[in-house]
Amino acid sequence: METQTLSCNNCGAPIDVPPSANFATCSYCKAHLAIKRNASTAYTEVLNQIGENTGYMAEDLRFLRLRQQLQYIDEQWQAQDQQFQQRKNDLQATVAAARKNSRISGAFPALIFGFFLLCASPLAGNSANPSSGLVILTLGCFITVVALLAMVVAFSRRSKVKALVSQSSELQQLHNEAQSAYQSQRAEIVSKLHTSSSGAGG
Repeated sequence: METQTLSCNNCGAPIDVPPSANFATCSYCKAHLAIKRNASTAYTEVLNQIGENTGYMAEDLRFLRLRQQLQYIDEQWQAQDQQFQQRKNDLQATVAAARKNSRISGAFPALIFGFFLLCASPLAGNSANPSSGLVILTLGCFITVVALLAMVVAFSRRSKVKALVSQSSELQQLHNEAQSAYQSQRAEIVSKLHTSSSGAGG
């Protein structure tokens, strides 16, 4: 039977194998060998080394996938965090404007002045010019009504401010929850990366 003489890739001993054989066992070191052929030559390779190389390739591929996953969630969180920050800034500006418009400090003096005119109008009507009492009464009524309307509007805007503050608090809570979920997911991936790196190194 025609045979082909090859060298054991583990110990260098000669091995006689049939031309069609794909596997062989070295009679000297007992290594299990794979027979590789190309157009011009043939050689042997230790099977457990092939398995180790395949394992390393799988570890490298897993490591790369984890790195890509980590980069993806980092980019996703950066975009999400920017959206949260923009929404919070817009909401804070709205709250500040609503608080400014809800001030009632100017309405109190106007209301007091209006009541003063209402009380003074009978006294003015008894003076030498009776029509002045009617003018003061009309002016007092006008100022009082305007001051009351301003106070009503201010109180309604204060309710809006409370609603906006509550909305801002809810948005901050959502931001914190999203950040916590991101950090937890990232820590898990980093842990897998360290494990994969240690395994590949070993």
